[in-house]
Amino acid sequence: MTTMNELTRREWQVAKLQATGLSHKEVADRLGISLGTVKTHLGRMFAKTHVRSSLELQQRLRPNVTRRELQGVAGKIKALLVMSDRHVATAAGWKLFAPLR
Repeated sequence: MTTMNELTRREWQVAKLQATGLSHKEVADRLGISLGTVKTHLGRMFAKTHVRSSLELQQRLRPNVTRRELQGVAGKIKALLVMSDRHVATAAGWKLFAPLR
């Protein structure tokens, strides 16, 4: 299994941005590189990690996500859940649906 040490710094940057759901073009724009360069980095990462898709690459590299990154995601999820609860309470107040009892 490929580890962070086997990827270049730029390959890791491309992988992390791509894993957030950005398109190849958006990754290129964020890093100030060409679309072709992004595709080259992805191709090299596919070869190094023996995967055939971006999804496989994300799954292969997932153990290398830092605790800090996970905490950031957890905070965003918590905020979304709070917003969701507020929307449900508002909809219930407007009697848009009857809450299950």
